Amino acid sequence: MFWNEKQEQVVNNAEAGVIGHGGKSGGTVKKSDARRTEIESMTANLPKGVQKAFLAAYDDGKKLEIAFVGTSALGKGAGGWSDMVEKQLETAYGTSFVDVVTYQYDGGSSGFLTSSLAEEVASASYDIVFLEGFTLEDNGEISIDQSLVNVGAIVDLLVSGNPDVQIILMCKLFCSRHTQFMRPSITRGKLSN
Repeated sequence: MFWNEKQEQVVNNAEAGVIGHGGKSGGTVKKSDARRTEIESMTANLPKGVQKAFLAAYDDGKKLEIAFVGTSALGKGAGGWSDMVEKQLETAYGTSFVDVVTYQYDGGSSGFLTSSLAEEVASASYDIVFLEGFTLEDNGEISIDQSLVNVGAIVDLLVSGNPDVQIILMCKLFCSRHTQFMRPSITRGKLSN
């Protein structure tokens, strides 16, 4: 309870742009510098590109735009994991700093690619996108190779909307009890193992 109150106090002070006195130069020091340090600390275990996205948004004084994109497995509006993560991000960073949107598509990756929703997500130019690989919906409908091609095309579409987008690919496809875990990586919109 104490920590939550202290965290809320720090966030509120940073959002209000509270100014304190001190520092080596003898001038005023913005307490928001403490907020930047806090964001650095809170994102320290995230991929470097994601860390940079958080800090760039903070430094530019803009909201960090985050999207969850995938199927109904995201659980939007049903108390699913995307709702829980959205709430935790807003609690940790403040609603004045992060804006989280969830896009659920009822179907597989092929349908998503040809839908208006895919273009809508790409044109929104999100800073960070959590992308579900559509594996559950693709299973039995298209080959695994085609599913991978489609995920690569979705990544390319997102990158075309924002070349600096950070994509976190969430996909059960790369880990099963029959195969060794493979860590996918995305470099400049290209998916590789």
